[in-house]
Amino acid sequence: MRVLVIDDDPGVRILCRIAFREEGDEVIEVASGLDGLEILEGEGADAVVLDVMLPSVNGFEILRRIRADDRTSDLPVVLLSVRVGIQDQIDGWKAGADEYLTKPFSPSALAAKVNEICRVEPARRADKRAQRLQDRVAAS
Repeated sequence: MRVLVIDDDPGVRILCRIAFREEGDEVIEVASGLDGLEILEGEGADAVVLDVMLPSVNGFEILRRIRADDRTSDLPVVLLSVRVGIQDQIDGWKAGADEYLTKPFSPSALAAKVNEICRVEPARRADKRAQRLQDRVAAS
């Protein structure tokens, strides 16, 4: 599995790299959300670990862009954040996160969670994608 890690903290990227490689996953690392979107448009990924507090464009906005693109709308995305408030978590889930984990975090638990999300049967992910499309149509 190819995991895209988007975090401006090189230490977090290193921890993620080690944990995902121990799970047998390939890791692509970038420091900005816009660079992450370019990776998704080009070579792609099977899952994304996305920091909320990014310079320039924050993780919530990057996630909204991922969900708005039909090519990536059903991509598993786990948000990482130092923001621990319940409203922050709600905002993350409303933006379309599959999971919201707070820092500090266990890298091995993160890798296990992402792999678990990716094992979710395709029909269930397709149902979520269809629901998001219906929500978009209803909102317009």
